[in-house]
Amino acid sequence: MLLDWLAYLPFFNVVFRQKPSAPFARTDRIFGFVLGLIWVISCIALMWGGPIMRLIGLGLLFAIFRHYYINQRWTNIRRGCGAPGFMAYWIVFYLFILEGCCWLDASGVVPGAVLALMKYDFALIMLCAGAYKMCSGYLREGGMEYGQANPFWGYFWTFFRHQNTRAPFFRVMNGLACGIEVVAGVLMLTPNLWVQFAGAAMVSLSFIYVGCLIRLGRLAFLMAVIPLIFWPAMGLSLVQTTHPLSSPLLLPWMIDGCVALIFVIMLTMGVIKFMQYVNLFANRKFPSFLQNSLTRLANLWPVIIWRVFTVDVTNFFIRLYSVSGKGEVTPLVHETTTFNYRNGSRLWLKLRFLHVTESIALASVFTTLKYFPSKPELFRDKLVRYAHSVVPSMPYSPAALRFEYVSLQKTESGFAFIPVGSHTVDLQTDVITEDKYLPEFDYARPAAHSPVRESAEVGAYTPRSS
Repeated sequence: MLLDWLAYLPFFNVVFRQKPSAPFARTDRIFGFVLGLIWVISCIALMWGGPIMRLIGLGLLFAIFRHYYINQRWTNIRRGCGAPGFMAYWIVFYLFILEGCCWLDASGVVPGAVLALMKYDFALIMLCAGAYKMCSGYLREGGMEYGQANPFWGYFWTFFRHQNTRAPFFRVMNGLACGIEVVAGVLMLTPNLWVQFAGAAMVSLSFIYVGCLIRLGRLAFLMAVIPLIFWPAMGLSLVQTTHPLSSPLLLPWMIDGCVALIFVIMLTMGVIKFMQYVNLFANRKFPSFLQNSLTRLANLWPVIIWRVFTVDVTNFFIRLYSVSGKGEVTPLVHETTTFNYRNGSRLWLKLRFLHVTESIALASVFTTLKYFPSKPELFRDKLVRYAHSVVPSMPYSPAALRFEYVSLQKTESGFAFIPVGSHTVDLQTDVITEDKYLPEFDYARPAAHSPVRESAEVGAYTPRSS
């Protein structure tokens, strides 16, 4: 988490703002400094502090991550920093609960139940991620190859861009990408500890490999470390009560109640997952009261469908240009500069856009056109807000910013980068001017084999027709 804070430094005040919808102000820098200081002190407490400091440090990080990564997931243009933010919150949340339960329950029963919930939750996440990949084109040549050839996501995009898109390597990679997650998820749900660990080891090894090819930042390494909770010795160490209170606060009936509550949570999570898949793939909803109740619980916990690294997100990228008052156009974010590791120009801006959460944020602005095609005002609002968020990272204030949409399309010799249109945001009036280069191109069209369709509301998978 300390390294995470360090990676955010080039644009920390932009990501972690007090009022993300308001214009950038000096108070954001003061607020960012205080927030960053709390973050660093909390990390130091986790590494070198005693039991009390460790619990306080986890509590502070939990509060920060819950607010920015979860509560603002559906309202902020940064989309809660995507999967990297979600998993940072996820691990801090469970460690905080485990640490607190070890204090409250000297018997270790409740911490053991929390650890079981943690394992169950992680197994569901991996099973869900793999299943969605299978259902969205990974088994039909629509998967990892787009991300590897895309400057937004691939470390070696210049190499993969010119490879045969039908090469056996890509087919094997796509099959393994979804197959390993599904098999590992099933293994981690079995009662045998060593079978669970075998599944967890598959996850760790796969993310170590993927982390060498795909620019996932800290997420790849975090996902490689989390499965260690399935190692029996690690599980025992997590629930050891080496610092219980002088007198237990939880009576036997309270312990039984906590264990029962955790069991109910596990059942509810499974039902929510089933509901979400019925909503998305069958285009059907549950009875209104049950649908609304489970949707609220899903956003509270949270429980989501893991649509990570699928073609709807990876088959395009955005070039960003600044436009002066005289109409002069200057590239800001481009594959030949920003995503060229030999080019050191505009270093501060480069460090921002090489961070995976920035790719997630910018891609999420434009996937709004696919997820909510009937609500163009959502896209316009996000694009204007994102444009204003870029200015603080620039050495000067442009008159406008131009966002050029580049589609990745397969050819016989590799991937072609085809600009299909642009949206220019006037930073003074917030007026957006669209220029479509290919009139037949439809931004809202999902990728082939994609189950994406419009939902009734943001943060839910309820069919719009309902």
